[in-house]
Amino acid sequence: MTKTINRKKVRADHKLANSWLKAGEKHTENYEQFKKDLAPIIKDIRKDGINTLQGIADELTRRKVKTKNWKYLKKKNQPIKWYPSQVRNYLEK
Repeated sequence: MTKTINRKKVRADHKLANSWLKAGEKHTENYEQFKKDLAPIIKDIRKDGINTLQGIADELTRRKVKTKNWKYLKKKNQPIKWYPSQVRNYLEK
């Protein structure tokens, strides 16, 4: 015999809702710190006359600046590589 569960009630009562909120806040906090750390590096690169997205990405790669997801790349044994889209996303936010 199976027991019927009211899933809406379980979701509303479940403590995971708070966990998701805290995880989201931590993610935002980490990204804000990442942006603060990256800003002076990009400013320095632009001061050297490199202003294109590809140029900035190449320079970040050359300087071995860690990307936001470098831990994932490290697990996969892949080198850090910046792409113009990553630079664009950073500059737009």
